[in-house]
Order: sequence, then C-alpha cells, then structure tokens
Amino acid sequence: MSDRMTDERKYQLFAHMRRMSLEEFCSVDFGSELYAEVLNGLEAESKYTNQLEAQVKAQPDCTWILEDDWDNASWQGDCGATWNLDAGGPKENGMKFCPDCGGNLIEQALEVDDG
Repeated sequence: MSDRMTDERKYQLFAHMRRMSLEEFCSVDFGSELYAEVLNGLEAESKYTNQLEAQVKAQPDCTWILEDDWDNASWQGDCGATWNLDAGGPKENGMKFCPDCGGNLIEQALEVDDG
C-alpha cells in the first residue's frame, strides 16, 4: 500500500464512511486493510495541510496601498504589483495573498483628509 492515496480513492473511502450507520461503523474491523488505508490517507493529508500552513506563515507580507481614489481604485503592492479593482478593496474581494508575489496581503487603511 502506498503512502500517497489517490484523490479518487480518498473520495470513495470518505464517501463510504459518511454513508455508514453508527452500527456499521462500530462493527468495522479496525485491523482491516480498508481501515488502515483510510488512516494512512488521513495522516498523509494532515501532514500535507500542516506543511501548507507553515509555508503560508513563512510568506512575507505585501502591503497594498490605494493609489487613487475609490472611483479609480488602483492598488499598488510593495512588490510592484498594480491591480485595479472595480468594486471594493482587496479584502472585500476575498484577496488574502498578493497574486504577483504570493505574500500575505495587508491592506493599508486610507487616511481621510478632514480639511
């Protein structure tokens, strides 16, 4: 059995487990190959997720500043990225990472001129 389960096989196993009744689940042979395959798949997926989370935390920040007014909405990133957003800022558009450098996107607040 390989350490890396195919996505199709994982889907099949997880779908099967979701359809099981409590009685069926309680009668599972926890020494079976199927159960071992599911556990190996879950463990591999967990390790992969942890690696991705560590990579995201290690990414540098990329601060985006609104260069024009909200009507022209041109955003400039530390990395040199320039993006025009038609409606709202990066956060309102669900952006968490800079599409150019991959850094964690930090939106700099607008300074309001009261004068």
